[in-house]
Amino acid sequence: MAKSQIFNFDHLHPNSQINRVRVVELPGCELDEAVRNKNAVQFLSAQAVADLIHEQMPFLSLTGVPSDDLRLWEAAFSSPDEFTRQKAVGVANEVGRRLGIMLAVLKRGDAANREARTEWQPAEWTFWSEIKEVWLGGGLVSGQAAPYIKKAAENMLEKARVYDLSLYLSAFPGYLPLIGVARRISPTHEAALVFDFGQTSLKRAIAFYRAGALTSLELLPSLPSSTFLDFGRGGALYRLTMATLGDSWREISGRNLDLNPRIGLSIAAYTLDGQLYKRSDLQDYNFRDEIAGELSAELHRKIELDLIHDGTAAALVHAGRKQAAVVVLGTSLGIGLPPALDELCPIAPGFEVRSSG
Repeated sequence: MAKSQIFNFDHLHPNSQINRVRVVELPGCELDEAVRNKNAVQFLSAQAVADLIHEQMPFLSLTGVPSDDLRLWEAAFSSPDEFTRQKAVGVANEVGRRLGIMLAVLKRGDAANREARTEWQPAEWTFWSEIKEVWLGGGLVSGQAAPYIKKAAENMLEKARVYDLSLYLSAFPGYLPLIGVARRISPTHEAALVFDFGQTSLKRAIAFYRAGALTSLELLPSLPSSTFLDFGRGGALYRLTMATLGDSWREISGRNLDLNPRIGLSIAAYTLDGQLYKRSDLQDYNFRDEIAGELSAELHRKIELDLIHDGTAAALVHAGRKQAAVVVLGTSLGIGLPPALDELCPIAPGFEVRSSG
Protein backbone atom coordinates (compact mmCIF):
# COMPACT_ATOMS: atom_id res chain seq x y z
CA MET A 1 0.00 0.00 0.00
CA ALA A 2 1.09 3.58 -0.69
CA LYS A 3 2.61 5.38 2.29
CA SER A 4 0.35 8.09 3.70
CA GLN A 5 0.77 10.08 6.90
CA ILE A 6 -2.98 10.64 6.98
CA PHE A 7 -3.98 6.99 6.45
CA ASN A 8 -1.91 5.48 9.24
CA PHE A 9 -3.13 2.05 10.37
CA ASP A 10 -2.21 2.74 14.02
CA HIS A 11 -3.87 6.15 14.32
CA LEU A 12 -5.82 7.87 11.59
CA HIS A 13 -5.37 11.61 11.22
CA PRO A 14 -8.55 13.75 11.28
CA ASN A 15 -7.95 14.59 7.61
CA SER A 16 -8.53 10.92 6.75
CA GLN A 17 -12.27 11.27 7.26
CA ILE A 18 -14.49 10.51 4.29
CA ASN A 19 -17.31 12.84 5.35
CA ARG A 20 -15.54 15.55 3.35
CA VAL A 21 -15.17 13.57 0.11
CA ARG A 22 -16.62 15.97 -2.46
CA VAL A 23 -18.33 14.75 -5.61
CA VAL A 24 -17.57 17.23 -8.39
CA GLU A 25 -17.69 14.93 -11.40
CA LEU A 26 -17.59 11.28 -12.35
CA PRO A 27 -16.78 11.17 -16.07
CA GLY A 28 -18.94 8.64 -17.88
CA CYS A 29 -21.69 8.82 -15.25
CA GLU A 30 -24.50 11.33 -14.97
CA LEU A 31 -24.69 12.97 -11.55
CA ASP A 32 -27.88 14.43 -10.11
CA GLU A 33 -28.45 17.20 -7.59
CA ALA A 34 -28.52 14.71 -4.72
CA VAL A 35 -24.74 14.26 -4.97
CA ARG A 36 -23.22 16.79 -7.38
CA ASN A 37 -20.95 19.35 -5.69
CA LYS A 38 -21.77 17.92 -2.27
CA ASN A 39 -19.69 16.31 0.45
CA ALA A 40 -20.44 12.68 1.29
CA VAL A 41 -21.87 13.56 4.71
CA GLN A 42 -24.49 15.69 2.96
CA PHE A 43 -25.95 12.71 1.11
CA LEU A 44 -25.02 9.64 3.20
CA SER A 45 -25.40 10.69 6.86
CA ALA A 46 -28.30 9.46 8.98
CA GLN A 47 -29.89 12.89 8.57
CA ALA A 48 -29.54 12.69 4.78
CA VAL A 49 -31.17 9.24 4.72
CA ALA A 50 -33.94 10.47 7.02
CA ASP A 51 -34.55 13.34 4.59
CA LEU A 52 -34.76 10.81 1.77
CA ILE A 53 -37.32 8.79 3.74
CA HIS A 54 -39.40 11.94 4.24
CA GLU A 55 -39.26 12.58 0.50
CA GLN A 56 -40.04 9.03 -0.64
CA MET A 57 -42.27 7.74 2.19
CA PRO A 58 -44.26 10.70 3.58
CA PHE A 59 -47.14 8.34 4.41
CA LEU A 60 -45.19 6.92 7.37
CA SER A 61 -45.77 8.38 10.84
CA LEU A 62 -42.47 10.24 10.69
CA THR A 63 -41.23 12.22 13.68
CA GLY A 64 -38.42 14.33 12.24
CA VAL A 65 -35.93 12.62 14.56
CA PRO A 66 -33.50 10.69 12.32
CA SER A 67 -33.06 7.70 14.64
CA ASP A 68 -36.84 7.29 15.00
CA ASP A 69 -37.52 7.67 11.28
CA LEU A 70 -34.79 5.17 10.39
CA ARG A 71 -36.52 2.63 12.65
CA LEU A 72 -39.82 3.28 10.86
CA TRP A 73 -38.04 2.72 7.54
CA GLU A 74 -36.64 -0.58 8.83
CA ALA A 75 -40.11 -1.68 9.94
CA ALA A 76 -41.49 -0.85 6.48
CA PHE A 77 -39.52 -3.76 4.96
CA SER A 78 -41.81 -6.11 6.93
CA SER A 79 -45.03 -4.27 6.13
CA PRO A 80 -47.94 -6.39 4.85
CA ASP A 81 -48.48 -3.66 2.24
CA GLU A 82 -46.51 -4.32 -0.96
CA PHE A 83 -46.35 -0.62 -1.91
CA THR A 84 -44.77 0.24 1.45
CA ARG A 85 -42.20 -2.54 1.07
CA GLN A 86 -41.33 -1.38 -2.46
CA LYS A 87 -40.82 2.20 -1.29
CA ALA A 88 -38.55 0.99 1.54
CA VAL A 89 -36.45 -0.93 -0.99
CA GLY A 90 -36.38 2.14 -3.22
CA VAL A 91 -34.85 4.22 -0.42
CA ALA A 92 -32.24 1.51 0.21
CA ASN A 93 -31.37 1.39 -3.48
CA GLU A 94 -30.84 5.15 -3.53
CA VAL A 95 -28.61 4.99 -0.44
CA GLY A 96 -26.59 2.26 -2.14
CA ARG A 97 -26.28 4.30 -5.34
CA ARG A 98 -24.93 7.24 -3.35
CA LEU A 99 -22.50 4.97 -1.50
CA GLY A 100 -21.27 3.58 -4.82
CA ILE A 101 -20.68 7.10 -6.14
CA MET A 102 -18.62 8.05 -3.09
CA LEU A 103 -16.52 4.89 -3.35
CA ALA A 104 -16.02 5.44 -7.09
CA VAL A 105 -14.77 8.97 -6.41
CA LEU A 106 -12.26 7.57 -3.92
CA LYS A 107 -11.10 4.72 -6.15
CA ARG A 108 -10.86 6.68 -9.41
CA GLY A 109 -9.39 9.91 -8.10
CA ASP A 110 -10.57 12.02 -11.05
CA ALA A 111 -8.85 15.39 -11.31
CA ALA A 112 -11.80 17.61 -10.34
CA ASN A 113 -12.48 15.56 -7.21
CA ARG A 114 -8.81 15.67 -6.24
CA GLU A 115 -8.78 19.43 -6.57
CA ALA A 116 -11.80 19.67 -4.26
CA ARG A 117 -9.98 17.79 -1.45
CA THR A 118 -7.16 20.24 -0.88
CA GLU A 119 -5.75 18.60 2.27
CA TRP A 120 -5.03 15.35 0.42
CA GLN A 121 -1.80 14.83 -1.47
CA PRO A 122 -1.30 12.32 -4.31
CA ALA A 123 -0.30 9.69 -1.71
CA GLU A 124 -3.80 9.72 -0.21
CA TRP A 125 -5.48 9.18 -3.58
CA THR A 126 -2.98 6.46 -4.45
CA PHE A 127 -3.73 4.80 -1.12
CA TRP A 128 -7.45 4.63 -1.92
CA SER A 129 -6.80 3.44 -5.47
CA GLU A 130 -5.05 0.40 -3.98
CA ILE A 131 -7.95 -0.55 -1.67
CA LYS A 132 -9.50 -3.83 -2.89
CA GLU A 133 -12.08 -4.56 -0.16
CA VAL A 134 -14.59 -2.41 1.69
CA TRP A 135 -16.39 -3.91 4.68
CA LEU A 136 -19.62 -2.13 5.56
CA GLY A 137 -20.78 -1.54 9.12
CA GLY A 138 -22.95 0.81 11.15
CA GLY A 139 -26.63 1.29 11.82
CA LEU A 140 -27.67 1.85 8.21
CA VAL A 141 -26.56 -1.68 7.27
CA SER A 142 -27.77 -3.38 10.46
CA GLY A 143 -31.17 -4.41 9.17
CA GLN A 144 -33.13 -5.46 6.12
CA ALA A 145 -31.88 -2.55 4.01
CA ALA A 146 -28.32 -3.89 4.04
CA PRO A 147 -28.37 -6.30 1.05
CA TYR A 148 -30.18 -3.74 -1.12
CA ILE A 149 -27.66 -1.02 -0.20
CA LYS A 150 -24.75 -3.33 -1.00
CA LYS A 151 -26.18 -4.48 -4.34
CA ALA A 152 -27.03 -0.95 -5.48
CA ALA A 153 -23.53 0.24 -4.53
CA GLU A 154 -22.00 -2.62 -6.51
CA ASN A 155 -24.15 -1.72 -9.52
CA MET A 156 -23.03 1.90 -9.30
CA LEU A 157 -19.37 0.89 -9.08
CA GLU A 158 -19.80 -1.19 -12.22
CA LYS A 159 -21.40 1.76 -14.04
CA ALA A 160 -18.43 3.88 -12.96
CA ARG A 161 -16.08 1.20 -14.37
CA VAL A 162 -14.60 0.36 -10.99
CA TYR A 163 -14.01 -3.37 -11.28
CA ASP A 164 -11.36 -4.00 -8.62
CA LEU A 165 -13.30 -3.22 -5.44
CA SER A 166 -15.34 -5.83 -3.56
CA LEU A 167 -17.99 -4.93 -0.98
CA TYR A 168 -18.85 -7.06 2.05
CA LEU A 169 -21.40 -6.79 4.84
CA SER A 170 -19.85 -7.16 8.29
CA ALA A 171 -21.39 -9.49 10.83
CA PHE A 172 -22.79 -7.60 13.84
CA PRO A 173 -22.53 -4.31 11.90
CA GLY A 174 -23.95 -2.14 14.67
CA TYR A 175 -21.45 -3.36 17.25
CA LEU A 176 -18.12 -3.36 15.41
CA PRO A 177 -16.39 -0.78 17.68
CA LEU A 178 -17.42 -2.70 20.82
CA ILE A 179 -16.08 -5.95 19.37
CA GLY A 180 -12.91 -4.20 18.21
CA VAL A 181 -12.06 -2.73 21.62
CA ALA A 182 -12.89 -6.07 23.26
CA ARG A 183 -10.31 -7.73 21.00
CA ARG A 184 -7.62 -5.32 22.30
CA ILE A 185 -8.09 -6.54 25.88
CA SER A 186 -6.03 -9.53 26.97
CA PRO A 187 -8.30 -12.49 27.83
CA THR A 188 -6.74 -12.95 31.28
CA HIS A 189 -10.04 -12.36 33.10
CA GLU A 190 -13.56 -13.65 32.70
CA ALA A 191 -15.01 -10.32 31.60
CA ALA A 192 -14.25 -6.70 30.71
CA LEU A 193 -16.27 -3.52 30.32
CA VAL A 194 -16.28 -1.99 26.83
CA PHE A 195 -17.89 1.19 25.53
CA ASP A 196 -18.63 2.88 22.21
CA PHE A 197 -19.25 6.61 22.58
CA GLY A 198 -21.08 7.69 19.44
CA GLN A 199 -22.72 10.93 18.43
CA THR A 200 -26.22 9.48 18.94
CA SER A 201 -25.82 7.12 21.89
CA LEU A 202 -23.32 5.63 24.33
CA LYS A 203 -23.24 1.86 23.86
CA ARG A 204 -22.10 -0.28 26.77
CA ALA A 205 -21.34 -3.99 27.02
CA ILE A 206 -19.65 -6.68 29.05
CA ALA A 207 -17.19 -8.68 26.97
CA PHE A 208 -16.81 -12.32 28.03
CA TYR A 209 -13.74 -14.47 27.44
CA ARG A 210 -13.03 -18.18 27.69
CA ALA A 211 -9.99 -20.27 26.79
CA GLY A 212 -8.13 -17.25 25.45
CA ALA A 213 -10.87 -16.07 23.10
CA LEU A 214 -13.69 -13.51 23.01
CA THR A 215 -16.92 -15.50 23.29
CA SER A 216 -19.72 -12.93 23.59
CA LEU A 217 -20.87 -9.40 24.28
CA GLU A 218 -23.67 -8.78 26.74
CA LEU A 219 -25.22 -5.44 25.88
CA LEU A 220 -26.10 -3.09 28.71
CA PRO A 221 -28.78 -0.42 28.15
CA SER A 222 -27.47 2.38 25.95
CA LEU A 223 -27.38 5.94 27.24
CA PRO A 224 -28.04 9.22 25.42
CA SER A 225 -25.01 10.99 24.01
CA SER A 226 -25.14 14.57 25.23
CA THR A 227 -22.27 16.46 23.63
CA PHE A 228 -19.08 16.14 21.63
CA LEU A 229 -18.41 19.88 21.58
CA ASP A 230 -16.43 20.35 24.80
CA PHE A 231 -13.26 18.21 24.78
CA GLY A 232 -11.38 20.24 27.39
CA ARG A 233 -10.00 18.99 30.69
CA GLY A 234 -12.92 18.68 33.10
CA GLY A 235 -15.38 19.62 30.34
CA ALA A 236 -18.66 18.02 29.32
CA LEU A 237 -17.15 15.00 27.55
CA TYR A 238 -14.71 14.41 30.41
CA ARG A 239 -17.51 14.49 33.01
CA LEU A 240 -19.76 12.29 30.87
CA THR A 241 -16.98 9.72 30.49
CA MET A 242 -16.23 9.68 34.21
CA ALA A 243 -19.90 9.26 35.11
CA THR A 244 -20.63 6.58 32.51
CA LEU A 245 -17.58 4.43 33.22
CA GLY A 246 -17.84 4.76 37.00
CA ASP A 247 -21.58 4.11 37.15
CA SER A 248 -21.28 1.13 34.79
CA TRP A 249 -18.53 -0.44 36.92
CA ARG A 250 -20.66 -0.06 40.03
CA GLU A 251 -23.73 -1.33 38.16
CA ILE A 252 -22.17 -4.74 37.50
CA SER A 253 -19.95 -4.99 40.58
CA GLY A 254 -22.53 -7.09 42.41
CA ARG A 255 -22.43 -9.86 39.81
CA ASN A 256 -19.21 -11.36 41.17
CA LEU A 257 -17.52 -11.37 37.78
CA ASP A 258 -13.76 -11.69 37.44
CA LEU A 259 -13.61 -8.24 35.87
CA ASN A 260 -10.53 -7.02 34.01
CA PRO A 261 -9.27 -3.67 35.38
CA ARG A 262 -8.66 -2.61 31.76
CA ILE A 263 -11.65 -0.80 30.24
CA GLY A 264 -12.03 -0.42 26.47
CA LEU A 265 -13.43 2.85 25.10
CA SER A 266 -14.13 3.56 21.44
CA ILE A 267 -15.01 7.18 20.74
CA ALA A 268 -16.29 9.23 17.80
CA ALA A 269 -13.14 11.35 17.79
CA TYR A 270 -9.62 10.94 16.47
CA THR A 271 -6.99 10.03 19.05
CA LEU A 272 -3.22 9.97 19.44
CA ASP A 273 -1.61 8.14 22.38
CA GLY A 274 -4.46 8.98 24.75
CA GLN A 275 -5.03 12.53 23.55
CA LEU A 276 -8.11 13.67 21.63
CA TYR A 277 -8.32 15.70 18.48
CA LYS A 278 -11.04 18.33 18.22
CA ARG A 279 -11.31 18.79 14.48
CA SER A 280 -7.61 18.97 13.52
CA ASP A 281 -6.36 20.33 16.86
CA LEU A 282 -4.77 17.95 19.35
CA GLN A 283 -5.94 18.73 22.89
CA ASP A 284 -3.21 19.71 25.36
CA TYR A 285 -3.81 16.98 27.96
CA ASN A 286 -3.95 13.19 28.04
CA PHE A 287 -7.66 12.34 28.23
CA ARG A 288 -7.00 8.60 28.64
CA ASP A 289 -4.50 8.85 31.48
CA GLU A 290 -6.37 11.50 33.44
CA ILE A 291 -9.67 9.60 33.23
CA ALA A 292 -7.90 6.38 34.31
CA GLY A 293 -6.24 8.10 37.24
CA GLU A 294 -9.40 9.76 38.51
CA LEU A 295 -11.45 6.60 37.99
CA SER A 296 -8.88 4.54 39.92
CA ALA A 297 -9.19 6.89 42.89
CA GLU A 298 -12.99 6.82 42.72
CA LEU A 299 -13.28 3.01 42.48
CA HIS A 300 -10.39 2.33 44.91
CA ARG A 301 -8.55 0.08 42.48
CA LYS A 302 -6.07 0.49 39.64
CA ILE A 303 -7.97 1.07 36.38
CA GLU A 304 -6.43 1.16 32.90
CA LEU A 305 -8.24 2.81 30.01
CA ASP A 306 -7.76 1.81 26.39
CA LEU A 307 -8.91 4.73 24.22
CA ILE A 308 -9.32 4.34 20.46
CA HIS A 309 -11.02 6.09 17.53
CA ASP A 310 -14.31 4.34 16.72
CA GLY A 311 -13.55 3.68 13.05
CA THR A 312 -10.17 2.21 13.95
CA ALA A 313 -11.88 0.02 16.56
CA ALA A 314 -14.43 -1.17 13.99
CA ALA A 315 -11.63 -2.14 11.60
CA LEU A 316 -10.05 -4.42 14.23
CA VAL A 317 -12.91 -6.88 13.68
CA HIS A 318 -11.39 -7.49 10.24
CA ALA A 319 -7.74 -7.51 11.29
CA GLY A 320 -5.61 -9.48 8.86
CA ARG A 321 -7.44 -8.28 5.75
CA LYS A 322 -5.01 -6.67 3.32
CA GLN A 323 -5.74 -3.65 1.10
CA ALA A 324 -9.02 -3.27 2.96
CA ALA A 325 -11.06 -0.51 4.57
CA VAL A 326 -14.07 -0.48 6.87
CA VAL A 327 -16.75 2.12 6.11
CA VAL A 328 -19.23 2.75 8.91
CA LEU A 329 -22.59 4.20 7.89
CA GLY A 330 -24.09 5.77 10.99
CA THR A 331 -24.84 9.26 12.26
CA SER A 332 -22.07 10.32 9.89
CA LEU A 333 -19.49 8.35 7.92
CA GLY A 334 -16.65 6.51 9.64
CA ILE A 335 -13.47 5.00 8.27
CA GLY A 336 -11.09 2.39 9.65
CA LEU A 337 -8.17 0.40 8.28
CA PRO A 338 -7.67 -3.22 9.38
CA PRO A 339 -4.10 -3.96 10.47
CA ALA A 340 -2.41 -6.39 8.10
CA LEU A 341 -1.46 -8.73 10.96
CA ASP A 342 -4.09 -10.13 13.30
CA GLU A 343 -2.37 -10.17 16.69
CA LEU A 344 -5.51 -9.47 18.73
CA CYS A 345 -7.62 -11.64 21.01
CA PRO A 346 -9.33 -14.14 18.69
CA ILE A 347 -13.08 -14.22 18.25
CA ALA A 348 -14.39 -17.63 19.30
CA PRO A 349 -16.53 -19.76 16.97
CA GLY A 350 -20.14 -19.19 17.94
CA PHE A 351 -19.46 -15.64 19.15
CA GLU A 352 -22.72 -13.85 19.95
CA VAL A 353 -24.06 -10.45 20.91
CA ARG A 354 -26.94 -10.64 23.36
CA SER A 355 -28.97 -8.25 25.48
CA SER A 356 -28.63 -8.21 29.26
CA GLY A 357 -31.32 -9.89 31.29
